[in-house]
Amino acid sequence: MRKRKLATINMLNKVDALYVHVPFCSNICNYCNFTKFLYQEDIVNSYLISLEKELSFYDKNKYSTIYIGGGTPTSLNFFQLNKLLEIINKFKNNNEDFEFTMETNPENLTFEKISLLKKHGVNRISIGVQTSNDKMLKILNRCHKTIDVIHGIERLKKVGINNISIDIMFGLPHQKKEDLLKDLDFFLKLDIPHISFYPLVVEDNTIFKINKVKALSDEKIYEMYNLINKKLSNNGYYRYEVSNFCKKGMESKHNMKYWNDDYYVGIGPGAHGYVDGVRYANSSSITNYIKGEFIKEEKLISKNEQEFEYIMLRLRLKEGIILKDYLSKFGIDFCDKYSSEIEKLKKDGYLEESLESIYVSEKGIYLLNHIIATLTMNLNY
Repeated sequence: MRKRKLATINMLNKVDALYVHVPFCSNICNYCNFTKFLYQEDIVNSYLISLEKELSFYDKNKYSTIYIGGGTPTSLNFFQLNKLLEIINKFKNNNEDFEFTMETNPENLTFEKISLLKKHGVNRISIGVQTSNDKMLKILNRCHKTIDVIHGIERLKKVGINNISIDIMFGLPHQKKEDLLKDLDFFLKLDIPHISFYPLVVEDNTIFKINKVKALSDEKIYEMYNLINKKLSNNGYYRYEVSNFCKKGMESKHNMKYWNDDYYVGIGPGAHGYVDGVRYANSSSITNYIKGEFIKEEKLISKNEQEFEYIMLRLRLKEGIILKDYLSKFGIDFCDKYSSEIEKLKKDGYLEESLESIYVSEKGIYLLNHIIATLTMNLNY
């Protein structure tokens, strides 16, 4: 499956974002269904060799955003982490607005590793925190405690990495509103510019699913989401995407590429990419990946599918669908094409509009899937 990927190289001047998947963790969380493997030193070494081979297909390209996710990239030992960053260094464009994000867990935020990240130009850190409740962290099978979060963020700031995001889960088993309020008060004291909140979903192939853990009801999740939205909005955070809040100007530049439906390169086991109208998925088998069997499947996205994905992704954003951008991209006026659907959703209070855009109302945030389905019901894709 390499041929198609190589055939897209002539389009890479239109690709400005690189995602690198590092699928290794020191332990497996009870809710996680991402492509991941327990850390083994020799397997990681082989993975790094294959990663360098896959990246060689793109060795003439530079990216304005690079995101290393997982898994837990910082579960690699110091020398492997250094090798990973050396491999990626040649792909940085080093412009003033360059964003280089690394995912990590609190227990990995040692001064040694943080200093290494700083040395290689990592300027944004995304930390998997999940909750400030130590008992709940054990239920989730997390390896850190709340004190590790505090110390990790202190170390990051000390070495000069201040663009920090934390990932939080809500709707956890038996979680009450009071528990969530304690979480929110704790997170606000951390004084960081970006917070992402995600409801617990009990996915297939997870320990929670095997143990028949039940997620909270939709009604309780809705109440908690509204509580989060109100609390963060009252404390200087702006909800720029359904699950993402930040202080002014601190949006994730890399994730905005996804929500803008831009092209991006994805490498590593289980990674996805989107280049030249083709979505591709890498093999999630670490054995196959190490053998050099990178791309598992690819799909040419039709015009209608592109339109659906654009609508779906843009409506996740606070600013919604920018009408002039939609016209430029699809050659048709959005309000004309979807006039009856828009009017219905406006009447229900789920959509709002300005001269420049159509966007989801506060009332409609939690009904996003319904809004998208209603808008695109006659779009054949």
